[in-house]
Amino acid sequence: MTRVSDLAGAELDYWVARVHGAVPVVEFGRACLQIPGSCVLMDAKRTPGYISMPHYSTYWEVGGPLIEKHHIETAPTYAEDGVQVTGWVAFMFNNTGSPHPVIYEQGPTPLIAAMRALVASVYGEEVKS
Repeated sequence: MTRVSDLAGAELDYWVARVHGAVPVVEFGRACLQIPGSCVLMDAKRTPGYISMPHYSTYWEVGGPLIEKHHIETAPTYAEDGVQVTGWVAFMFNNTGSPHPVIYEQGPTPLIAAMRALVASVYGEEVKS
């Protein structure tokens, strides 16, 4: 198991794609994600020559709309001096009947923190490695 708070890069993007319905499959010996209802396969490890997953946690034009869609809030965290930004937090209300009505995650950027919160809202604090 991997803690959602430790997810980053392709692994975080993989779990965000899973939140949106992509299904894991193995095609020609490669781990891929398939978008339901289509023949599109996204390479889970971003192998050259394959369609790669969207970079949800890196590019605002990809991850930004998810922040709006899922009503995720972000805010900077500060050092003791109250000036230096040390990271970001993201939180969202969880309407899935979870015992934790507010999901809270941290990250080095607002997008990473927000995508971690989104994954945690569906899968909890840990995902299968």
